[in-house]
Amino acid sequence: MVRFAIGLRESVLTRYGNRDQTILNTGCAAENEKLRDCFYETKDWRECKDEVRFYGRRS
Repeated sequence: MVRFAIGLRESVLTRYGNRDQTILNTGCAAENEKLRDCFYETKDWRECKDEVRFYGRRS
């Protein structure tokens, strides 16, 4: 069981590490940080409409 838990932890770290690298590669890291900060502070996506709207304009 310990082996599985260690493998799972490494898998999670790799996945999230790749996510962060992908965000950096998009050129939207600063905007992503603003969105994450807003959600962290408000705990409500509806309060972060301006930050979310940025991503709609990018597509």
